[in-house]
Amino acid sequence: EPVRTASVAPQKAIAMAAPVAAAGKSGALDGIYSGQICFAETRKEPQRCFHGEGTAAGSSLIGKWPMGKSTGVVMNLTGNIKPSGEVEIEMHSKASDGTVLNNIFLTGKIEDGLMTAKGAFQMGRKVTLDWHKN
Repeated sequence: EPVRTASVAPQKAIAMAAPVAAAGKSGALDGIYSGQICFAETRKEPQRCFHGEGTAAGSSLIGKWPMGKSTGVVMNLTGNIKPSGEVEIEMHSKASDGTVLNNIFLTGKIEDGLMTAKGAFQMGRKVTLDWHKN
């Protein structure tokens, strides 16, 4: 007789900021930031924008969210925040088996409740991040 397993209803993917332990002194820049991340148009790909979210605590920035529906791909974001508000961000997408698919490096700043950064994939595709403090 075949083994039956319970079916699992698909769940809606939502952006979730991972909790962060403060790596440095907390301050006015701490909080949850969210907004658009855009990948620039290339010869083969159209411009693509999506929602992302991260948590700033002390000198650290961290976030994690699913990429697309039912893809199994997750975007991970880590970063360093200087007291001046300058940020250095590294994003990488991972397949469900843990394989890193892409790396993105950005630099920018947090100022007046806005986090803005620009950078690129390792292969050159431009990326922008425009987030606001929630």
